[in-house]
Amino acid sequence: MASLTKRTMILIVCRSLNFGVQLLSPIFLTRILDIRMFGQYREFILYAMIGAVVIAFSIPNNLIYFVPKRPEKERQIVSHSVLFLLLTSLAGMLVIFLARDLIRSRTSYDFVGPLMLYVFLFVNLDVFESYCLGKRRTIAVLYYSTIRTVVRIAAVVLVAYFSRDIMLILKVMIAVEAAKCAFLAFFFRRHFTTKLDTALVK
Repeated sequence: MASLTKRTMILIVCRSLNFGVQLLSPIFLTRILDIRMFGQYREFILYAMIGAVVIAFSIPNNLIYFVPKRPEKERQIVSHSVLFLLLTSLAGMLVIFLARDLIRSRTSYDFVGPLMLYVFLFVNLDVFESYCLGKRRTIAVLYYSTIRTVVRIAAVVLVAYFSRDIMLILKVMIAVEAAKCAFLAFFFRRHFTTKLDTALVK
């Protein structure tokens, strides 16, 4: 129980670090963007984070418990979690699409399209931290979370500095999440393929 509690606390810290981009980026962006554009950026982040939290539904957290408890079904557990995230994110995209007119009526500009893509990519395959915690690889979690946050902040700040274009900033944010998904897809495919090959050799 103590081990589970420790890993859960680390996950909370890492999640907080992931959301740290919302807290750290304003320090730089308020000195780069004008008030109107900065407000547009924060407006998008607000809708995106609320959507991501609801859509993720704490699905990745189950890996902290089930991976160490059922190591022989590790691949199946991860696959099911990823599938559930895919289904909930698709449902979330549909809800955002259906509510597009309502969202547009309450926002200062139209970011429904970028919002759908960003939330979808932000949520999908986002099980690496929980998986590593389930495997008791806390250092990997800290490295991953730190690098992910630094890349997010750097991408947003650099694009904001050179472009001053809110839509381009949103596109780069989407691209960063797409790169994250590509990395995680490669990692899990190679990881479980290697484990399967090892099992077959044995």
